[in-house]
Amino acid sequence: MGACSKDSSDSASTGVGGDGMSWTVDGKTETAVFTTGGLISLGNLPLLTVVGKLTNGSGGTMTTLNMGRGVGTYPLAASATTGYSAAYTVSAGENYIASGGSATLTTYAPSATAGESHVVGTFTFTGTDPNGTGTKTVTNGKFDIKF
Repeated sequence: MGACSKDSSDSASTGVGGDGMSWTVDGKTETAVFTTGGLISLGNLPLLTVVGKLTNGSGGTMTTLNMGRGVGTYPLAASATTGYSAAYTVSAGENYIASGGSATLTTYAPSATAGESHVVGTFTFTGTDPNGTGTKTVTNGKFDIKF
């Protein structure tokens, strides 16, 4: 696969419903304190990426989604063909990659002006840690992000 290139800047989250992201993992609700989105290219695959983190700065627990650029529902099982994927990351050594699930993008409004692109959607997936530490089930995911 090719390298990713980011076409936008990061933005701070103020909460889901304005500019934010939340999800439930194994029954515990988590709300991102930092969110970002961007239009990326994975090789020749144009994607929308959405990230929600539980802390500011580097490291920390986060959920990352890569989906198509347009309103619709996208499968979230890692695919070299589509680039659609999701991950729930607890730490560098504990990363749960989606083996099934989906993301639904209900609003897709890209803009050439930084901070003016707007995406809204929902997601759910089951992630498996390739290091063999088990699975995590991510449900009730939602995002409403400007970037």
